[in-house]
Parts: sequence; structure tokens; C-alpha cells
Amino acid sequence: MKKYILLFAFFAGLIGCETNETPIYEGEARYLYFPNDEGRDSAVISFTHYLTNELDVPFEIALIGKPSHDSLEYKLVVVDSLTTALPVDYELPKTLKFAPNQDKDTIYIHIKKARPELSERRFKVTFRIVANENFSPGIYNKQDIKVIFSNIKSQPLWWKDDIELILLGEYSDQKYDHFVIATHVSDLSEMSFSEIRILALEFKEYLIKNNIMEKDKNGNEFPMVDGVPAY
Repeated sequence: MKKYILLFAFFAGLIGCETNETPIYEGEARYLYFPNDEGRDSAVISFTHYLTNELDVPFEIALIGKPSHDSLEYKLVVVDSLTTALPVDYELPKTLKFAPNQDKDTIYIHIKKARPELSERRFKVTFRIVANENFSPGIYNKQDIKVIFSNIKSQPLWWKDDIELILLGEYSDQKYDHFVIATHVSDLSEMSFSEIRILALEFKEYLIKNNIMEKDKNGNEFPMVDGVPAY
């Protein structure tokens, strides 16, 4: 009989340990976290993709608990061990407030092209939710956001799939530079396919008018317009 009592105590202890490892949210407490599905907890930015020296990078922040009827302040801190950027490179809003009667809100991290080093290497800044009188950090491993930024030329995230196959063709730094010169647009991520098509046709007209040439991997020149399939 004693053997069975000891076994029961052992399994009860295991169940108790598992229960303690599971976060429990109850009462009037409020917890904040960053949804990080599909990489939404991080942003990779190149200033070469924008016609500006400063950007506001949005992140969704979510609430566990009862929404407040009032706008409540919350707090983030810079995680020094996960940050290579300097304070001159970024800013947080002076006051961070979660919107009333909502379970989701948006925070904007302000980054700047403030130093020539950004043309040579990428820097990152990481922020973490910390407790204050209104909120506590929520889901474990969803308490950080980070922005990785530079002024190094790279293929924009939107230059892919049908935009590449049907409209603009294979990416190159030179082609992107001329696209921005021709259209005065650097970011197509929020545009519809038909809007992008209009810009692609404008781009083709510019390439033909100015006889813009491009080199292939073997150094042979060809008209850049030949690599733009839009029609």
C-alpha cells in the first residue's frame, strides 16, 4: 500500500510541476505581448528602399486581460545585449499608451539614417516589455521586438512573385535605382497589382527614352528594358 501512495505522490508532483509552468492570466491583471507569427516581431529595413532619412516602423502589440476604458501607459526598455545601434539611430515615442477599449494596438519605432556607418553594415535595436503599474509582460518569448536597419542596397521584400515574374523582372541594384528615378516611388508594399503595373509601364517608357543599358553576369551589355516584362 505504501508503494502505491508513493507512486501517487510522484505523479501528483509531476502534474503540479507542469501546471506551474503554464502561465495563468486571471482577475483584473493586464499583460502585453508582441504577436510574432510570420516574423512580425522583427523588421529588416534598408533606407535605400525609401526616399527619406527617417522611418516609423510599426509593430502590433496585444493585450491579455480586460481592456481598459482609459488609455494606459506601458513601458519598453532597450535590451543592450541584443542591440548594436546607437541612441542617435532610433527613438521611442516619449509616452507609450495602449488604446482604450481595445485588445490590440500599434507601436511605432522611429529609426534614422544618421551615420555613414549604415552604408557599410547593419545595426539592430531590440526592445522588451517590462512591468509597470498598468501592465506586466505577457506570453514568454513574445516580449521582444527588433529592428535591423542599414543603408545597404538589397532586394526589397515586395520585389518577388508576380511583381518579379510579370512586371519588373529579375532584381538588380541598378534596375532598382533607375526605377526610383523614373517613378519617384521606392516602396510598393502597400500598392495593388494594377497600381504597380502603371508604374512598371512608366518605368519601361523611361528606359526606352533614355536608352538605359545593363550588364549581365558575364559583363555583356543589353537594354535594361528587355528585362522588364510588363505590358
